[in-house]
Amino acid sequence: MKTVQNSFIRSLCAIIIGVLLIRYREETVTWLTILIGVLFFLSGLISCITYFIDKKHQDETVVLDANGRQISGFRPTFPIVGLGSMVLGAILALMPTVFMTGLVYILAAILILGAINQFVILATINRILRVGIIFWLLPCFVLAIGVIAIVAPRWIASAPLFVLGWTLVLYGVIECIDAFKVMSVNKKYKQNPTLEETAIETTEIEPSVTEPTEVVDMTNEETNPTPKE
Repeated sequence: MKTVQNSFIRSLCAIIIGVLLIRYREETVTWLTILIGVLFFLSGLISCITYFIDKKHQDETVVLDANGRQISGFRPTFPIVGLGSMVLGAILALMPTVFMTGLVYILAAILILGAINQFVILATINRILRVGIIFWLLPCFVLAIGVIAIVAPRWIASAPLFVLGWTLVLYGVIECIDAFKVMSVNKKYKQNPTLEETAIETTEIEPSVTEPTEVVDMTNEETNPTPKE
């Protein structure tokens, strides 16, 4: 549950930053850079704290079947985005004038890391419940915008902060959707955590149903031999 709450906080910070970039991208860039740095730092700090708390209790939440396959709960993934957000947030807040010219590249890097983090979350969910194609396409779009902003910034040169602002809002919405999906999966397997294990055990038992019949027939032949003439 802490991981889900952390996802909501991270998505909220992304949406706030995106709205600020859309609304105030040309005014007071210095204070906007400082504010963005503070939000990134707080979001990353919460992610790292939540990771270590969940890491401590992961054995209490993860359920495995007889073959060692995970059927319930989630192992916390290392907060790559959180760690990067802390470092970049501190730099943006303490040295805003140095990084104002490179703000587009910094935000693009955050989008790339965020998209990778969402792929990791979706892969974890997909081990338990099939994930629809739309959930994979959305982070692909975020990743594409981040890569374009770094590799070919001229494509969005007319309004880079505007484009990145809307992409950050989209990233925040996707993060919320993923968090709700994680909650749904956890709720499903808390209600019936042995569903998959029971199916596996039933499959293993079925092939041996006919074996006792053959043993009984052989026993009958040995106990009632044909009389010799």
